[in-house]
Amino acid sequence: MQNIFMTLAVLLGLSNSVQALSTADFELIQPTIDTFMAGASRNDATIHEQFWHDDLTYTSSNGTRFGKQQLMQGVISAGPTVVAADYWRWYTAEELSYKPFGDLVIINFMLVAHSESNAGYGREEYFNSGVMLWQDGRWQALNWQATKRHAE
Repeated sequence: MQNIFMTLAVLLGLSNSVQALSTADFELIQPTIDTFMAGASRNDATIHEQFWHDDLTYTSSNGTRFGKQQLMQGVISAGPTVVAADYWRWYTAEELSYKPFGDLVIINFMLVAHSESNAGYGREEYFNSGVMLWQDGRWQALNWQATKRHAE
């Protein structure tokens, strides 16, 4: 019986040690995603540079897979989004949830692409999942998956 209590005490001590090693600030997940959505709406290269980790693996909704360098080339070549008089598009994150694992967190949310034009309001939805790494006092996306949601 004493061995069982000793084993439990050791296991609890180890689990607390693992949690104590994490310095991740989980309160910054939502603001990080919100800042990224605002920056992505403007195609802001600085926001993209800060959000994506150098070792990123990105799987797009059209089924292509690439890293940060290719993603940034696309962002930079497209340039900042210029608001047209008759069309505007912006992004938001809805239904965000996350599961922490030390200095990593798995996030899931609905990315919503809103558009406004002479034709009216449009909405496209994408299931997004990512693995974010807490490093250098910030969250960065290490792995990302986007899947277009089809109408049910």
